[in-house]
Amino acid sequence: MIEALRKKYRNCQFQSIIVGKWRSPSGSTHAEPVFLYEVEAQLPEDMSGCLYLIGAGVWTEFHCTLAKQRGGVAIDVGSDFDLLAGVSSRPVHERISGSLINNLKITSD
Repeated sequence: MIEALRKKYRNCQFQSIIVGKWRSPSGSTHAEPVFLYEVEAQLPEDMSGCLYLIGAGVWTEFHCTLAKQRGGVAIDVGSDFDLLAGVSSRPVHERISGSLINNLKITSD
C-alpha cells in the first residue's frame, strides 16, 4: 500500500512503520506486546504536521494516543487499507458497490 500511496500522492512523504510479531522466533510469547515499544521507537518524537494512518486492530488506540501525545494526527483507517487495494475483506464491504470499490482502489494490478 505504501508504494501505491507514494505513486498517487507524489507531493507527500510516506513512511511505513514495520510492525513485529507478538511471538519470538522460538515460538514463546512475551508477557506483554513488546512490538508496541518497537513501533514507538520508530516514530519521531515530534510528529507535528504528521498524519498517521493506522490499521492496527485492537492496538489502534495505543497508536492514536501516541501520535496525539507527540503532536500528530491519527486516523484509524483499519480495513479501508483493503478497500484502497481493491479488496473486499469485511462483511460490511459487501454493502459497497463493486464500482465504488474500483473507484477507491489506488493499487495497480
